[in-house]
Amino acid sequence: MENSHFLKLEGTNNCRELGGYVNKQGKVIKYHKLLRCDRLNALTDVDILYLADYGLKTIVDFRGAGESEQAPNRIIPGTEYISLPVHEESRQGNPLSEQEMLQIFVEASKGDTEDTNVDIHMKKSYRNMVTDPHAQAAFRKFFHLLLTRQNEKETLLFHCAMGKDRTGFASALILYALGCSMETVMKDYLLTNASVENRIELIKEGLKQKGASEETAAVVYNLMLVKQSYMESAFEEIYQLCGSIDAYLKRVIGLGEQELGILSSLYLD
Repeated sequence: MENSHFLKLEGTNNCRELGGYVNKQGKVIKYHKLLRCDRLNALTDVDILYLADYGLKTIVDFRGAGESEQAPNRIIPGTEYISLPVHEESRQGNPLSEQEMLQIFVEASKGDTEDTNVDIHMKKSYRNMVTDPHAQAAFRKFFHLLLTRQNEKETLLFHCAMGKDRTGFASALILYALGCSMETVMKDYLLTNASVENRIELIKEGLKQKGASEETAAVVYNLMLVKQSYMESAFEEIYQLCGSIDAYLKRVIGLGEQELGILSSLYLD
């Protein structure tokens, strides 16, 4: 998993910089400004010191309250924590546990179609992030935060549970808004799979030792990966909704020419 974008932290697997990407005009995204990550509940004391020294001042959590309660982030001194759940949680009953969700996917993933039921579910989830008013409001608030980060020495970290879907979509929007090519957007998105490579066999073996079937292990593997077709589903939905990504950024996210200019001045060298 050697890549200059990954941070070497012990308690997360998918924490990485958006800094270093070059946009279509040849401008480079600044380092120490934007970090994308998975959940922060297993950070070590060394990790916490590292992130504090890195300049981390703001953490944006895209998870819902139930997810955050099941795996609460460790406190990093001197940082502001902001909850911006992308998915609206049901007001009735308790959220499903990860094990319950896994079992649902195992049962749903039986079949011989070209797209597994996991794929179908994931594509629907990505389309929903584009059209759901609750998700739209969360991403609109997120970009408002990005527009108000004026201090050059402050780092903002945004994350969800695995740092791949909600976080991946937010990263794609940021990179596109900063003028990066679609090739760069997808390159960053698919880097999540590199974070899985060194872990997946250990996880599958651990599941088997607990009595899980090969089928369950395979579903876990698929859930930990990202596929280009997932993000393409989101962009297809954007085109259906607004006609173009630029129009979506303007009409739904609130990024007109002035806002795009501010983003560029804040995050591009």
